[in-house]
Amino acid sequence: MNQIPPSLPRPIAALAPFLGLLFAFASIDLACGPSAPAPVPPPLPIPPAATSTALPPATAPTVAATAKTPEEIAAIQEKTSCESKANLRLAAGCYLNLGTEEGIGPLFVIGRAFAEQAVRFPISAWQDFVFAAENAGTLAAMTHDDRLYTGIGQASETDQLFAVHAITHMLAKFRWGQIHGKDADAAVRRERLPRAHAACLNGLGTTSGMLVRASADCLDEIHDPADTAAMIRAGVASSDTETVSHVLGLASTAADPFPTTDLQTLTPLLEKPVTAQWRANDLTARGAACRILLRGGASGQAWAKKAAGIAAKEVGTRIGPAARDACLAVVHGSP
Repeated sequence: MNQIPPSLPRPIAALAPFLGLLFAFASIDLACGPSAPAPVPPPLPIPPAATSTALPPATAPTVAATAKTPEEIAAIQEKTSCESKANLRLAAGCYLNLGTEEGIGPLFVIGRAFAEQAVRFPISAWQDFVFAAENAGTLAAMTHDDRLYTGIGQASETDQLFAVHAITHMLAKFRWGQIHGKDADAAVRRERLPRAHAACLNGLGTTSGMLVRASADCLDEIHDPADTAAMIRAGVASSDTETVSHVLGLASTAADPFPTTDLQTLTPLLEKPVTAQWRANDLTARGAACRILLRGGASGQAWAKKAAGIAAKEVGTRIGPAARDACLAVVHGSP
């Protein structure tokens, strides 16, 4: 049995057996000589630079063929990234951020998708539709508006509606001076107004209530008193009470000089009984018609007093007093 030498401190003495083994292994290494160094593996080949994953393979050749500067490459990559956004509204905002005319076409496609969604989600989808259209209008204001009039010429009422909303917003951006400043934008607005004016006047003659309303909004933005009579005719001709109320409401606040002819076309609307299934638009349309009679100077004429009297009775207290009071003002001959 091994004895611990008394000369070693007890903690070190406890390690003695292990130290003996260590010395034994060291002596073996010394006897065999130093070990040969481990072989160094050859360097791995450098792989070719990976193609950016931001672009799908189909568009990568297009980038190489058309882009000449880093800025152009970045613009194409950003455009491609718009197509991979999580939802259509984000994509619509992405195309606006491109700031180029090339973003208008994809926004039309997004507008069609929102119109299809409106079957299930009528309120939110149409709001998103207008959002996409206004983005297209902003891009047109920043660049060129030809793509909008391509939409006007399409057979699709959805594309026409989208284009009219975009044109209206484009004109508003110029009026607000948000593109190049007040003076510069006013000059561009004057240049683009005739084409926009003709397109929106043409939209009044369609059978789509939404398109007629959007066209009336466009003409309200243009604010030409000569359009008021056409707006009155379009409102009266519509079978959609929301359109009647909206368009006549805009016409009643149009700029002077106000039309004084053809006002009798409002008589059938004013004398028509309000059904038991009435809606607010049925009543506000009558109020707008009476305000038009007041502004057109018809309040002193017998036919106008008769029609307005019937309308005032039909409206009664079903809704706020504004519509009824406007008709009573015609009856009493007050402005």
